[in-house]
Amino acid sequence: MSATERAFRLIADVGGTNARFAVVREKGQPEAIAHLAVAAFSEFADAASAYLDRNELDLACLTGMAIAAAGPVRAGEVTLTNASWRLSETDLSRRFGGISVRIVNDLAAVAYALPALRDDQRQTVAPGEAAPL
Repeated sequence: MSATERAFRLIADVGGTNARFAVVREKGQPEAIAHLAVAAFSEFADAASAYLDRNELDLACLTGMAIAAAGPVRAGEVTLTNASWRLSETDLSRRFGGISVRIVNDLAAVAYALPALRDDQRQTVAPGEAAPL
């Protein structure tokens, strides 16, 4: 397997109860999906490291990290709404070898994904018309 094939990005969806992790390789689908209890770790970086270790993923192959977090994201930082974790793009980048790290609000992450969904992957929750802006 070439270095490019071994390279991966870590993706995470972090709420007050669970942190969901997966890896994505070049143009691939999420793999090695796992759920870890937020309460089992003092901080996000510890949970991420445990996930990487449990899946025997080489930190040297980690090229980036994208995190959807349950809380308001300001200037690349978030404190979870329902847990004590504080995540910082700068701190995580430093801890994981200078990789690119992006944190977005979890609801914003869903909104970003909507245009990529096919009609059969969407369901109307409540019919109506959008209000003019």
